[in-house]
Amino acid sequence: MQARFSVYVRRYRDGRYTLGLLTDRRFTVYGEKLKELRDELKEVVARELALGDLRQEPDDVIPELTEETLDLELHAVQHERLVKVPMRFLVLHRALPSGSTEVFVPSVDLRFRVKGHDERLLWTEERIRGALHLKTVGQVLEHRFARHERVETLLVRYHGAGRYKAEVRRRSMKKAEHEALFGRPSGPLEAAGIELVEEARRGRLPRALGRDRTVDLLVAALAGRSGRAVVLRGPPGAGKTALVHELAHRIAAGRVPEALQDTVIWHVTGNRILAGLPYLGEWQERVLEVANAMRANGGILFGDSLLELAMAGHDEEGASVASMLEPFVRDDAIRFVAESTDDTWTLAERQAPALARRLRRIDVPSMPADQAIDVLSTLGARMGRKQETLVGPDALARAFELLARFGDADGLPGSGLALLDRMIRLAPGRTLTPDDAVDAFSRTTGFPRALVDPDAPLDEPALLAWLSGKVVGQPDAVRALVERIVVVKAGLADPGRPLATLLLVGPTGVGKTESAKALAEWLFGDTGRLLRFDMSEYAGMGAGHRLTEGPNSLTAKVRERPFSVVLLDEIEKADGSVFDLLLQVLDEGRLTDSAGRLTSFRHTLVLMTSNLGASTRRPIGPSTPEDPSRRYLSAVERFFRPELVNRIGAIVPYGPLDVGSLRVIAQGMLEAALAREGLARRGIGVTVGDGVLDLLVERGHDPRYGARPMKRALDDLVVEPLSRALVAGEPRTWRLERDGDTIVVR
Repeated sequence: MQARFSVYVRRYRDGRYTLGLLTDRRFTVYGEKLKELRDELKEVVARELALGDLRQEPDDVIPELTEETLDLELHAVQHERLVKVPMRFLVLHRALPSGSTEVFVPSVDLRFRVKGHDERLLWTEERIRGALHLKTVGQVLEHRFARHERVETLLVRYHGAGRYKAEVRRRSMKKAEHEALFGRPSGPLEAAGIELVEEARRGRLPRALGRDRTVDLLVAALAGRSGRAVVLRGPPGAGKTALVHELAHRIAAGRVPEALQDTVIWHVTGNRILAGLPYLGEWQERVLEVANAMRANGGILFGDSLLELAMAGHDEEGASVASMLEPFVRDDAIRFVAESTDDTWTLAERQAPALARRLRRIDVPSMPADQAIDVLSTLGARMGRKQETLVGPDALARAFELLARFGDADGLPGSGLALLDRMIRLAPGRTLTPDDAVDAFSRTTGFPRALVDPDAPLDEPALLAWLSGKVVGQPDAVRALVERIVVVKAGLADPGRPLATLLLVGPTGVGKTESAKALAEWLFGDTGRLLRFDMSEYAGMGAGHRLTEGPNSLTAKVRERPFSVVLLDEIEKADGSVFDLLLQVLDEGRLTDSAGRLTSFRHTLVLMTSNLGASTRRPIGPSTPEDPSRRYLSAVERFFRPELVNRIGAIVPYGPLDVGSLRVIAQGMLEAALAREGLARRGIGVTVGDGVLDLLVERGHDPRYGARPMKRALDDLVVEPLSRALVAGEPRTWRLERDGDTIVVR
């Protein structure tokens, strides 16, 4: 027998190759010799074909691929600035019988479908931009078109499974082991899910304390003769999954009605069902196999996230895992449980309306604080036994105080359980104290103890001095930043909003972005906690959706680092759709992404920068002294809608830098340059002569751009001459001296 596959081939600069099946990148090989790689890939594919774990897409269903190239100019990050990078991508596409077009961009590992054919390149461009949004120049260039990048055909000859007796025996033993362990053969349910009742018998599932009434409601719904489909709705951390785990414990202990006696619970997810099934029709077959197995054997299908089931496999025809399960739920052929938050419910209902209508709602609200303390006290005692740790009531009370102050107490008991577990792990073998709660919270969030510990005073003068050293020449702005930190420290920040929302206004290059970096460094000890977005990238009509869509979106980055400083640079350049989303962030401290997932901004400090009012001309002739803050505020109020301005915590004005401030900035940048590794490793000392700083200030300042040209002046005047001296001369002590409009190394 013979099968034909499309193989993506790419050669790298080191001369090595990768070869992989275009439609199933699990089967990819890497090495130096192309012929050997082809043989290796053929052997692997032939084995999987013989064993039935891989199949060829039939030629009469899937037509040939068409190749073309796409030239784009992408924005990438370099030295904290956006630069344009010209790129070329290999794009492959083919028309499907459904009338849609399937598109591949193998260098970016993209595979998607579009309706029709004419807009395929437009869709491809947007998908590439989304995948590489805000990547560094180096990361973007890794995906550029390679001279030896192509797609070729791989012909694979294979026979029956007889020649793979050892592999067949290994897989048979694995199935037999599963049957002996669980008392039933491996099948579609085992491939897509985990059986929770057996997990409960083995002590691998936690218990749900304080939720007896809600579990009773769940049991009653599933034990009925009809309408045996339920959705558990509540905030993240409220314990929705724990309810299903508690049901598994009850079934294992025989404490359920007769209708649920000896019932199994299969926990599946949309991703598990689709895993490893790239071919047309395969995942649909698995969904039907799972549903039919549930109908034949009984039990409860626990679908976890309803939204994930609604999105898994979703295409333009409306097919999805959820839509294929709906007939079985409608006919009461299976018992079904799913989870949803209030925010994801709206999108799930839109994507799978038929299934959503069949689900009986059981609310799972966040647990009241007093009840959650009792539950966590019990759980803490159980968890602490393994570590010989005792959770004191004062430690637990301090943990709840910290959660409440920083807006993380609306998902109890889940959020408290995570903090409790961290406390026990960090201090095993003793009685925990309030100080242990502060330590665990500080390590989890990255916030300094000086900010989160209510017993530790904040040294406001020291903080003011530290920030003034980072943000030079802006005493009023620095004082405003310190005031916001004091509010957070005092616990008076609104827990339903971000910790701070500031609009920094003033000319370019005077320290607005540096302020955001300094805040991130003081709060978290890491400037990497600064999530910076250049809003000029979101100036196009309707660009706001990109803030909530894709792995580099605002919502994705904040979910990845919920405790962070968010900087929206040059906010006035953004499209109006961005301001609509921003209203939700500033007012409610949250934002829902394109997949319906809720992202909390309550642990972030949101900073926006703007040049509004900086270029306003002063009137000619005698006039009263102008208040720059009033000028900036007027410009902001004229530009933004009142509802947005009213939700900004403070508008912080920045003034032009004077000569003294420029000298301090130049001095700091010069000292940093002279401490670089190239000089330190060689033990070279460098002294600075008179006039060097003066020249840096002269060349490094522009009234239009503030101190931004300083780095370029430093590179031109100091770094380049030192580099030439390092390359040409022997290591020794050097001196920088001004010589007219240049600096020489002597």
